[in-house]
Amino acid sequence: MIYFKLKYIKLLSILLFIFAFNTNYAQKAVLQTNKIIIGEQITLSLTINSNAGETIIFPEFDDEIISGIEIIEKFGVNKLPTKNIIEQKFTITAWKDTLFNIQPFIFIVDNDTFKTNPLQLKVSYLTPDSSFIAKIDTSQLIKIADIKSPEDTPLTFKEFWQRFGIYIIIWLIVIVVAIGAYYVYKRIKQNKPIFSAPKPVIPADIWANEKLLELRASNLIEENKIKKYYSELISIIKIYIEKRYKI
Repeated sequence: MIYFKLKYIKLLSILLFIFAFNTNYAQKAVLQTNKIIIGEQITLSLTINSNAGETIIFPEFDDEIISGIEIIEKFGVNKLPTKNIIEQKFTITAWKDTLFNIQPFIFIVDNDTFKTNPLQLKVSYLTPDSSFIAKIDTSQLIKIADIKSPEDTPLTFKEFWQRFGIYIIIWLIVIVVAIGAYYVYKRIKQNKPIFSAPKPVIPADIWANEKLLELRASNLIEENKIKKYYSELISIIKIYIEKRYKI
């Protein structure tokens, strides 16, 4: 009987100790639900008693809670005096069909560490059942129409050039090369140089002498065309000065 009482007292003490520990240092991780469809967004809540210690540091994350579970939105830390807890919430989602085992999160309280409970999140593809299909309002579905036949529209210059520009350039190059080859062949056949030499420039004094001799032989004076004779003479002198002195 005494042994039974001692065992009962010991068990009661352990239960009281656990209750006291949970009351003072209870930290929890709670999912809005532990089953979601791929891409569905739910809330993760992290809470700890506000009297757990003087300095309380919540777990820190970057873009993911764990690998595969993304953070869509991160909310600030809020103190709820009525519940005597401090809370931080996250909107999360996942895109992989699997069961995620989420290890306990770690709070740092007065340079000591406290872990939350572990979590599980099952993510799966949408598998419509009869009840889901029954909720679909078929009257709102868009009627399926026949495929519309292609319409002929005129090509714009940009579209035409994009489609045929390279061929036009190639044909122009072929034509230019063909004309050049024919020209070279014709000049060689005629024993002429491929490129004509530029005409030699006649010096101004030689040109003027030739024109004066032509004027003298024109018999304008004998024909009593004095005015025309001097007009031709002045023109020769003028051109000579232009050629000789570049005026």
